[in-house]
Amino acid sequence: MIGAIKRSLSDQERQQLLHSLPSFLFRARRKVAQQELDAGVAEVLNLEIIRAWDMNGCRPPCCPNIYLFQVGEKEYVYAESWTAFDYPGGQFPRRRLHIVLSPLTKRILSAHPEGDIVPLDDSPFDPATDYFILSGGAECDVLQSNEMPEEVLSLLTAT
Repeated sequence: MIGAIKRSLSDQERQQLLHSLPSFLFRARRKVAQQELDAGVAEVLNLEIIRAWDMNGCRPPCCPNIYLFQVGEKEYVYAESWTAFDYPGGQFPRRRLHIVLSPLTKRILSAHPEGDIVPLDDSPFDPATDYFILSGGAECDVLQSNEMPEEVLSLLTAT
């Protein structure tokens, strides 16, 4: 199950977004990020995790932490972050996960796990193939199964 609410940015979240503004060379992305800062709103995804896949080919510092969470019968959340999922081995993910996002650019500002530990399934995907692609610096996306390629769904149900 997934629930989403919007709330005001905290001072820390505002600073985080300010420090991650794209370079002036990327005018369109910078404009959207500035609009997001000006709006001062954060989106909080409240997830009840059914199943979780470890999508990491490797770990930071060379790659972000990448996970796929099943949160409904036909609903998934794909998330990748360099810092938000930095928990001691075996302590992540948990049954409930609250992800704070910037609503336009979909950058993960923080993640707060609660409840029992959910065992991670190994990724059934070939690491050389991009099954999930986020654009424009996004770090999180909610996916419906009818939006996902049949090949992806068959790999998820086979594990």
